[in-house]
Amino acid sequence: IDVMYSATEGWIPVPTENDRDGGPVTPGGVICEFVEREKEVEPGNLLPLWKLEPGKTYEIFLTNTMGLVRYRLFDWVKCTGYFHRSPIIEFVGKARREFMLGRLRIGELQLYELLSRSAPEIPENEICFSRSETGDSLVLLVKAGSRSLPNSSDPGLSEKLDSVLSEINPYYGSDRKVGQLKPPRIVPLPPSHPLWKGMLHAQTKPRIFTESW
Repeated sequence: IDVMYSATEGWIPVPTENDRDGGPVTPGGVICEFVEREKEVEPGNLLPLWKLEPGKTYEIFLTNTMGLVRYRLFDWVKCTGYFHRSPIIEFVGKARREFMLGRLRIGELQLYELLSRSAPEIPENEICFSRSETGDSLVLLVKAGSRSLPNSSDPGLSEKLDSVLSEINPYYGSDRKVGQLKPPRIVPLPPSHPLWKGMLHAQTKPRIFTESW
């Protein structure tokens, strides 16, 4: 139950299973509307619950009894299926959280896609992205001594991260070719490192990127 997606502005899904993120959206309490990823945020693109499609990512807006009307949470959620007629959603990232890598802007959703395509077997609470001190290299931080370490120590992982990110963000690939960006690095951090504290609690949305480590 402690992995539920929720927000201060309203309780959105109903906990139905202990071993999965998210859950079916509750039909009472708040009104949820959604804008599909890659579409402009405008009233004409707002979708009701029953219009969500499994596998697609949306930005969520809610109206509640406290006076918030179509309040923008800046949260990306993914529809993973339906429970009867209610869509099942889970949190995937913040809509406006970006960081600079060289001269490029890299968004959270790109990092989630990079992780899912490069190392899906590494648990999210044992991994985090950052950048080098010079700002020209992506850094993958992993929890040392955990089950993720054998994967992270694979010399091919850095190359895979480099290749997949080039596909996700062609500008990254261009800057890598001309030498403006360096290849990704893998850095293990001890289990006692402050970065790993609080990564599992439901009220702390998953952190995929950190500025300092």
